[in-house]
Amino acid sequence: MKIAYLINQYPKVSHSFIRREIQQLEKQGLQIQRYSIRYSEDELVDREDKQELEKTQFILKVGIAGLLINVFKMFIVNPVNFIQAFILTLKIGYGSDRGIVRNLAYLAEACVLLFLL
Repeated sequence: MKIAYLINQYPKVSHSFIRREIQQLEKQGLQIQRYSIRYSEDELVDREDKQELEKTQFILKVGIAGLLINVFKMFIVNPVNFIQAFILTLKIGYGSDRGIVRNLAYLAEACVLLFLL
């Protein structure tokens, strides 16, 4: 079985509990895929954290152009689901203190993640 971990910033010094959890799941034979929205600016000194860094894929590494390309690809590949997700994003964003723009950014990040899975 494959499991995907999506974390805002990973690895970080303060995330050793997540690293240990992932390691235990892998010892049980599960395949763990690591995804982080952004790269942490924290300096990694622990060897295991550095190894985790090599195993982690970063969503925002694609840049703004990559985000837009992935949104367009998702619209082409699955227009019905994309439009439903877009409408839901607008509804959530309208009633949210974070606003529509931030929620649209979350939708774009989700599109990137779907193509990485």
